[in-house]
Amino acid sequence: MPPLHILEQVGGGNIIEDRELRRCDIDEVIEEITTIHDDIFPELPLFIIAFRFFKQPQEVCCTALVDPLTHWLISLESCCSKYHCLPYEGGLFDQPAWVPELFELITTTRNEFERDRNDEMMKESKTN
Repeated sequence: MPPLHILEQVGGGNIIEDRELRRCDIDEVIEEITTIHDDIFPELPLFIIAFRFFKQPQEVCCTALVDPLTHWLISLESCCSKYHCLPYEGGLFDQPAWVPELFELITTTRNEFERDRNDEMMKESKTN
């Protein structure tokens, strides 16, 4: 795995711009994200922490942190959304109960992530 740029914590939960370059395997990345969440930003979802703290040029893709089944379910929702179809025959009320619940969760999470990413990009563009 390539080295990751990790923002360092300073006392009081402040963040400095210097980045540490470190080689991490997937378990170490998850541990770092969990530590940042538990110790500094318990109100932020883990995927937002991954996006904010693990930056370019080796940004952590949140889907790389999930198991194959979860990745498949996210792909299923994306395909159904793109092609305007449902995974099972029939209409919405013919789908298993987990399908609309899962799709709503994925859509809400994706929208939250995109909103946060857009906010970050706006902040960066204002500082430049």
